[in-house]
Amino acid sequence: MIKTFLADEQWNTQLCGLMRSVRMPGNIEIIYARDPDFFKGVRVLGKQNKVMAITINDRLVLSMTISIKPMYVNKKIVNMGYISSLRLAEDARNGMIGGISYKFFKRIHDPALCPAYVSSIIDSNVHAKKILLREKDYFIKNRNLGKYVTYAIILNKKKKRIKPVTGITVMKGNEIPLEEIVRFLNNTGRKKQFFPVYETGDFHSPYLMDFSPDDFYIAKRNGTIAGVIGKWDQQEYKKNIIHGYHGILKTARAWINRILSLTGYHPLPGPGETLRYFHAGFICIEQDRADILRLLLDHVMADSLPLHYHLCMTGFHEKDPLREAMRYYFSIPYISHLYCFFFKEGMDFINSLDRSLIPYLEGAAL
Repeated sequence: MIKTFLADEQWNTQLCGLMRSVRMPGNIEIIYARDPDFFKGVRVLGKQNKVMAITINDRLVLSMTISIKPMYVNKKIVNMGYISSLRLAEDARNGMIGGISYKFFKRIHDPALCPAYVSSIIDSNVHAKKILLREKDYFIKNRNLGKYVTYAIILNKKKKRIKPVTGITVMKGNEIPLEEIVRFLNNTGRKKQFFPVYETGDFHSPYLMDFSPDDFYIAKRNGTIAGVIGKWDQQEYKKNIIHGYHGILKTARAWINRILSLTGYHPLPGPGETLRYFHAGFICIEQDRADILRLLLDHVMADSLPLHYHLCMTGFHEKDPLREAMRYYFSIPYISHLYCFFFKEGMDFINSLDRSLIPYLEGAAL
């Protein structure tokens, strides 16, 4: 018997099990585990969250999280949806389950609550594409908004010299009133499509769990904020586990690791190991100056040396000029595509999107 429903905490064990059973394909095959508390990780995804679930004979075979939060769309505040954590059991990967999930999604969609949903799909995630990118007229529509590149920056164990930027001073978040930081995030962030809307009350709340204002790094010029990034460590409730390597990384990992070790970098972890990582998020830089972003990232990485992280994770749309900063770091890029999903009544909203605005995704909230 097939059942569709919104899962609650009593399904925590099965949800965690499904997350562990599905591997994200690619040259580095990763398991995005969410145990011991699946719902702890859900809270940071949006102000409102629903977990869609499908069971066959009481066994969970599909889960997908639908989150809603305020974002800047065309520089105005709009409640937008985000689709994440789509997982489908290996023995249930057929068109029937995809069709059932679509009908259930349409049933719980409330156009008065949000007009559309944003999501990114890794190019190699064939099963997510089969469910969400169907071409049939009765399925959810989608608009491809271009490539989104996630960078896994491999951290060096040696402290590097930080190149200064003329006129810029770097400060920590506890040295500046939170209200000033939030004002800058909203005033500058609204220039990018889908940038999250922040309120001072969001901090020290489940929505920004394990992120403190002290984790902000602030660039100041002439006494005013010129850039902000935040270091967000979510390892307590989001564990990324290496399942295996493919392609050149599989055949040459031992050789690559020797080079990494000789040059001071952390080696690529082996299968079964958990990645130690943090997100560089809340990226908001005046005039999209890549030199200021690089300065802030260098400070974050320098302060993180004693904690022995493997990686710093961050990401940018393909058209974002801030990507220029990434050429100064040794990183592994993951290519995905950014989509806006909508039902028929959302067509006018989709057509109204200003395509001149560069999209932004908060990587820690995906």
